[in-house]
Amino acid sequence: MSYLRKAKKSKKLIVGAVAIVAIIVVLFAVPMVPVEEIETYEREATYQGVSSNLSEEQNSEKGIYHTFEVTIKNTDKQGGRFMVNFHLLSGGSHIGGSPRQASAHIAPGATATLKADFEYTHGAPGLEYINSEYFISPPWIPEQRIVTRNRTLIETLIRGT
Repeated sequence: MSYLRKAKKSKKLIVGAVAIVAIIVVLFAVPMVPVEEIETYEREATYQGVSSNLSEEQNSEKGIYHTFEVTIKNTDKQGGRFMVNFHLLSGGSHIGGSPRQASAHIAPGATATLKADFEYTHGAPGLEYINSEYFISPPWIPEQRIVTRNRTLIETLIRGT
C-alpha cells in the first residue's frame, strides 16, 4: 500500500513539475510581434520672446500709469492662444494691483504684442525701483506619432491588430 501512495505522490509531483515548466515556457517563449500604433500626445508650441518694454505714461483719464508690452513670435508650424502674465514689482510687492494677464491667438510664423497697464498713485513710497517680470504660456499642440510596440502573439490576436 505504501508503494501505491508513493507512486501517486510522485505522479502528482511530476504533473505539478510539468505544469510549472509549461507555464515558464509559455511566459518566456511566446513569440513577440512588433505592432505599429498611432499615439496621440501634446507638446508646447515653440515661440520666441522678441522684446519687452515698460514705459511710464500719463493721461487725463488714468493719470500716471505704466504700460508693459511683450512681443512674441510664434515659431511653431501651428497657431494657438499664447498667454502672458505680467508682474510689476517694487520692493517685492505688486504695484498697480494684482498681476495682469493678456492673451492672443498667434498664427504660425506671426508676431503679436500683448500689453497690460498698471495704474498707481504718483509719488507713492517705494516706487523708486520698479522691476518688471513676465511669463509666457504657449498653447499645447496635439500631435500624433507612430510607435512600435512589442506584443505577444496571443495579445495581437485578441486585439485584432
